[in-house]
Amino acid sequence: MNAEELAFANQQLAGMLKSGIPLEGALKQLCLDMKSGTLRAELLALEKDLSQGTPLKAALEQRDLPALYKTMFIVGQVSEDLPATLLLVADHYQKSNALQLRLRTILVYPVIVLGISVAVSVLLSMLLLGVIGDWQSIPGLMISDESFNSSHLSFLLVASPAVLSLLFVFVCIGLLVPQWRRWLQWRLPGFREASVAQHAEMFHLLLSRHYPLRDALQLMTLLAPGASVRSELKEWGARLALGATRFDQMAQGGRVFPPLFVWLVSSAGEDLSEGFGRAASIYYSRAHHKIEMALYVLLPICTLTLGLLVLGQTYPVLTMIGRQVGMLGS
Repeated sequence: MNAEELAFANQQLAGMLKSGIPLEGALKQLCLDMKSGTLRAELLALEKDLSQGTPLKAALEQRDLPALYKTMFIVGQVSEDLPATLLLVADHYQKSNALQLRLRTILVYPVIVLGISVAVSVLLSMLLLGVIGDWQSIPGLMISDESFNSSHLSFLLVASPAVLSLLFVFVCIGLLVPQWRRWLQWRLPGFREASVAQHAEMFHLLLSRHYPLRDALQLMTLLAPGASVRSELKEWGARLALGATRFDQMAQGGRVFPPLFVWLVSSAGEDLSEGFGRAASIYYSRAHHKIEMALYVLLPICTLTLGLLVLGQTYPVLTMIGRQVGMLGS
């Protein structure tokens, strides 16, 4: 489901609720202005269930909406401040979507360069293999010397596109396979900071609306994107159940969430909502900074890599041809 569309819909819905329109009427009016899609279909179904007298919690359970969103919807109704809660949720999905777009941009550059590199490498290999064949067909001409011969050059020209193609396939699989993507998400610079920021923001959303920490941990464990994150959150919950009163006691010895994150949350004392909000803000800033630095570095590196590829494939052949021309001239 599109996070940007969900954020925009919640901003509109919050505005209508603030103006005094009942939830059912606000959902109906909202859907009239939305384009067809999954979100519109789910909100229409929600409006229909509510109009028929179905309790909000039961109606939301049947909908294919993000678990965090459904929980915050119920929390907002219980706290009798649904418009403000929906605005907080909209802000979260807006920031999350903007960050994800920047992260995807980082991944696009290497994939594009690898794809172009494969295409250029294949074309160069075909062209240069043809040149070698033409030179070999010249009577009395030997394409060989102490450093190069036709078999070595042919192997080089075939091996280069093969290696690049395997690398391209490996990168694509790494980005498409969910398990690999989650593994990279918590290890690559920029991506790790973004993941920490998003988890901190979700904790902040829940706790700021007085959602119990124990229940927040259970929900976040269910939403965890990988086994390592899920395991660490379970450890937090277990220590909380055993009587841990401070966050640094709950999160001690963790491997997924860095020490700075634990310190930022713990520094807020008993107001964990404030601590998670502070951690989210700092890690969002760190993620954006690392993403910007990566974008400034990736473009020249990718251009240089493509140039070196062309030079590396053409230089041996051009050197060999130059020597043969020199021999013919002498």
